[in-house]
Amino acid sequence: MFKGKVAHVANFWRIIIDMDEKTNTVRKRNMSLIGVNNRVIAFRSVRSVKVDERMVGADVHIKVVGGTASAYYLSFIERRRPKN
Repeated sequence: MFKGKVAHVANFWRIIIDMDEKTNTVRKRNMSLIGVNNRVIAFRSVRSVKVDERMVGADVHIKVVGGTASAYYLSFIERRRPKN
């Protein structure tokens, strides 16, 4: 079920989409639980988005120019609809 990634379940991931700045932010709490790791991606550099859904949650993989950004075990409950 966790595919060897139990640490991702304990330290929650967030994806923040900012329509004003036209950026995606992938955010995760550090393993030490003191700081936060951020990866900010501009919309123009996104090449593809893959969503892998499960019964409990979903993994999101964003392919960008020069690399990838991934967020694991995102809860369906915390999903919010963007405001228009």
